[in-house]
Amino acid sequence: FPPEIAYYSVLVQNETAIEINFKQGYAEMPDLQRGLCEAALIHTFTGFSEISRVYLYEEGMPLSSLDRHLAFERRAGDAYLSFADSTERMITETEVLYFFDKQKGKLTAVRQNVSRPVYESRGKALLLALQRDPTEEGLNSLLGSNVTINDVRIRSRVCYVDFDQDFVKFYAEMGANKFFLIYSLVNSLTSLDKVEYVQFLINGENPEKYNETLALKMLFRKNLVYVESL
Repeated sequence: FPPEIAYYSVLVQNETAIEINFKQGYAEMPDLQRGLCEAALIHTFTGFSEISRVYLYEEGMPLSSLDRHLAFERRAGDAYLSFADSTERMITETEVLYFFDKQKGKLTAVRQNVSRPVYESRGKALLLALQRDPTEEGLNSLLGSNVTINDVRIRSRVCYVDFDQDFVKFYAEMGANKFFLIYSLVNSLTSLDKVEYVQFLINGENPEKYNETLALKMLFRKNLVYVESL
């Protein structure tokens, strides 16, 4: 754990679970570092008799639920989680992704299995999946594969998506398809639990700093106007 990461409380929820409420900053750690920290937490606290689960919060908002047996498939008596285990463990979840149907000129919702390492956030894995064309014929990804996704974090029902500056140029070059791009991302992310709004950032700053992305400074909600009706 970096020394600047602080917490409010460590509470025993019941005989088998512990709650840790971090101060702001925990969720902003890089995915790999946060994953290793969570591995350290679950192995440390399950050293206590009967404790098998750790619930993590930041400023009172739920982050992760760590289960000693399901997450790492180790006995409670194991002392260590190896680096290889922590990086190679994969989670697969079914997500709703919105891709562009060029023939119909609309977005189409696709249910797709998305796999991610245990240390990577679900939101970031979803966006990485949106950078790849789906297997369904006629559907295309609108998010360029050359755009770097710095971070995706959820706080107080808002999903903050932080791109690098390549997104500014990419967005400006989308032309008439700009709103299809935005709602491909927004509609997909708001399909996640506890996400109602999406806020875009460029290198951690509000996009209003860049003239090309001035329209992105607002909070976005799901909008089905751009989606093909079923």
